[in-house]
Amino acid sequence: MTIPTKESLLQLLQDKTYRPITFKELARELMIAKKERDAFKNLLRGLIKDGHITKIKGDR
Repeated sequence: MTIPTKESLLQLLQDKTYRPITFKELARELMIAKKERDAFKNLLRGLIKDGHITKIKGDR
């Protein structure tokens, strides 16, 4: 699967049924190919830097 857009990822993470999971679990759940995981990680880092999401204990 390709990397989700910023907007679609935020929509997923803001869903009431979402629970915090690790990067690896999130990448697996979204079926992000291993070769695309660096770009996906950069997307998540950007969202953290911009204050859209927060990284919590246990790298979740």
